[in-house]
Amino acid sequence: LLLTLHQITCTVFAFVSVQCRAPDVEPPPRKVRALIILSGALSNVFVNLSLKFNTVGTYQLLKMLNVPITCVGEFIFFKTRYNSGTMIAIAFLIGGICLATVNDVRLT
Repeated sequence: LLLTLHQITCTVFAFVSVQCRAPDVEPPPRKVRALIILSGALSNVFVNLSLKFNTVGTYQLLKMLNVPITCVGEFIFFKTRYNSGTMIAIAFLIGGICLATVNDVRLT
């Protein structure tokens, strides 16, 4: 329910911002929008499967590791560079995740 409310709220605010001409960009092509919608739907499916088959600690670990994995992917594919403040924040994120979930991670 919370995830659905989050997505509805984001959609409404994105629609309102486009109607108010807040961004100076054109909406993406229909094919790109379809891929974004499909990836969002599959994300919901896999989140629920992760909770069904893993512990909450494992779920949290996998969820929080999305940030550094996305950064690595952006570096590899788009040559995106992050400043030292961002890298330190990601290091703290990973360290906190390890400390919080070290005893609760169990893959099934």
